[in-house]
Amino acid sequence: NGFSSLRSPVPMEAIAAMSVDLSPYDVTRTGFTGALINAVTKSGTNEFHGSIYTYYTGKNLRAKNPGQGSSDPSAGTLTPLQEHSYGLTLGGPIIKDKLFFFFAYDDFKAQRLPYSPITFLPDAATVAQIRATAANYGITAGALSGSIVASKQKTYLGKLDWNINDKHRATLTYRRTDSSAPVFSNGSTFPQLVSNAYQSNRTADNLGLIVNSTW
Repeated sequence: NGFSSLRSPVPMEAIAAMSVDLSPYDVTRTGFTGALINAVTKSGTNEFHGSIYTYYTGKNLRAKNPGQGSSDPSAGTLTPLQEHSYGLTLGGPIIKDKLFFFFAYDDFKAQRLPYSPITFLPDAATVAQIRATAANYGITAGALSGSIVASKQKTYLGKLDWNINDKHRATLTYRRTDSSAPVFSNGSTFPQLVSNAYQSNRTADNLGLIVNSTW
């Protein structure tokens, strides 16, 4: 997805404004391909404000799988899915008209099938034979991995805005994403044992300082 995180590095509830430019030809805009997304995060004001939110979706809220043909065993079934996200935002004054704070937190968890579902699973006898053969070589192969893929991400955003005087303003922003998802050596669409996967943990910290001055 182009990020060091599984999802957006900024919680949607923390965004004050967003613009999307498709293939702009302005030579001052570089370092991207196709589209430019510019997001402005919320800031604290002279009034305390905040929000608490949660989002949920699951297989019972979706239509049945149309399948990829009459022989597809998943046709007409509800594809396993569970996504849950919750979080909060809080902003306000530290010193009225002078110094403000804003904080956002988002917690996301998901359990779903791989994007291309597994259409073949070996029987228990075959799996037992493979595990026994691996054990002869001192390898603990583990059980047959389930087709459900679980992932999670926690996102933090902290922001300080300082009106130094009428001509100078400063903004300090700290953002952290902490995410995790399984990675399968042969891709998640192949039947495989749990020893063939590893957990990919991604942690990213970003600190930014912007000073706006008018001379």
